[in-house]
Amino acid sequence: MTAKLEIPAPASEVFVSLIAGIVCVLFAADRSLADPPARQEAPPAGSTQKIADRVCLFLDDRFVAEQSGLTHSWHPGRPLPEPAITASAPWDLWPHLFGSVVYDPQDKLYKMWYSSLREGMFYAESPDGKTWTKPNLGLHDIGGSKDNNLVMPAISLPNVFLDPNEQDPEARYKLFAWDHAYYSKEPKEDRADGHKLFQSGDGIHWTAAGAGVPGSLMAESERCSNFICPDTNQVIWDSLAGRYLCTFRTYPKLWEFGGLEAGRRRSIGVTTSDKISGGWKPIVTVMQPDDQDDQDVKAIIRDQPDPKWAEYYVMPVFNYGNHYIGMLSRLFVTGGIDNAVGSGDLQVTFSHDGVRWQRPAERQPLIGPSSATDLHPTYAACSAPLEMGDELWIYYAEANSSHPAKEHPQSQIRAAAWRKDGFASLKTSGEQPGAITTPPLLFAGGRLELNVQTENEGEVRVQLLDADGSPLEGFEQKRCDPLQGDLVRHVVSWQGKSDVSSLQNRPIRLRITLTKSRLYGFRFAP
Repeated sequence: MTAKLEIPAPASEVFVSLIAGIVCVLFAADRSLADPPARQEAPPAGSTQKIADRVCLFLDDRFVAEQSGLTHSWHPGRPLPEPAITASAPWDLWPHLFGSVVYDPQDKLYKMWYSSLREGMFYAESPDGKTWTKPNLGLHDIGGSKDNNLVMPAISLPNVFLDPNEQDPEARYKLFAWDHAYYSKEPKEDRADGHKLFQSGDGIHWTAAGAGVPGSLMAESERCSNFICPDTNQVIWDSLAGRYLCTFRTYPKLWEFGGLEAGRRRSIGVTTSDKISGGWKPIVTVMQPDDQDDQDVKAIIRDQPDPKWAEYYVMPVFNYGNHYIGMLSRLFVTGGIDNAVGSGDLQVTFSHDGVRWQRPAERQPLIGPSSATDLHPTYAACSAPLEMGDELWIYYAEANSSHPAKEHPQSQIRAAAWRKDGFASLKTSGEQPGAITTPPLLFAGGRLELNVQTENEGEVRVQLLDADGSPLEGFEQKRCDPLQGDLVRHVVSWQGKSDVSSLQNRPIRLRITLTKSRLYGFRFAP
């Protein structure tokens, strides 16, 4: 069921209950390393937001200065009816996404890199994102045969992406992964250098391309005693900030219990760099489990021994419009083990700068339950959603435990779908109208598009205002042609005219009035 939250008015109270309930996890105050990733300071409430031609969502009150009569809702993903990848060979047991799924416009193929119980990275491809094949690549021997889909042996925790900054067509794919040769290095500090970068022109044939993200960038206070650095990570090109952004496992010591040593729990750190190899800033913890996480474990895993606590395993992130969205895997530890049947889940997170992360007060599940009732979402792909028509698809692993269960481990890979822009929405209640006014916006584009859904006799109208809130001539509400129906890109017009390019480079506000409607987002399009 979609969690809902009534949002009060006026402006001074906008989203008060939502903001009070959001869990904001900030930096630890005492750092042993200098120059952490730079925070992009969010503009103060009511100040001008620079949105360019990117989508604006209603994840919180960032794009709401005033509102009335609207309810805020989060929307979990809808699992597709059939799984994409299941176990089909002895080397392919427990297939899961630590891995990535991308669309290759050059090859016109959907490509997937995934993991299994066997060491290494495996490959599958699809013409449509629905029907997947595991080609016999003939690259590496398994059990005396090369008839398998193993792309690279002796690596773990791979994430693959198309690098938009790469000019060499033979290096357009980038892969970050842990090299198993470093797992038992001595002295133990040398293990931190096992994170490696690879490159490829086709996503199948890979060559070494340099160092990855050194685990030595982790603060001394956030390393476990045996310095296990070969662990979860993800690197993306952060188009909002023009940098590479990496999420990285940390081990702060803050609690009574801990899985690797007393008091340490897996947490999420962040580092950034202007270049893909080298130049990474110190890794800083940005999200840590809290008491509510621990209470969730106790409520969900009732038949396992105490003590029970939660840890954060991995958080793939992606840019979406003007936002950062994360997919947080929680690991449940019971009686000292982290693979009890029924343990673990996936939750949604978000950020305005990629460094300070928040969760909804409801601790909203990222994805709803599928038809495989004995499995639950555990890991999401280390890649952005795929645009499939008017939908967004995120591939994820669903399993009977976050780590392979001791007996009868089960896992498979499936996709979940959202309406485009459909992670959250604002909705009217019954016959009562609702309205929002945005803070001042600086945009780039020629027309305004709204993602809205209206009921019978429902409609949406838009008025454009100057920064002080005065109506702009020609863009008044009375002139607005009503938006009706269910479209992800309704073009707003005023007496048949939709061109707003003359308003670029000056701050304006939107006043959106809704009747029997739901609003998902807006953007100014070229």
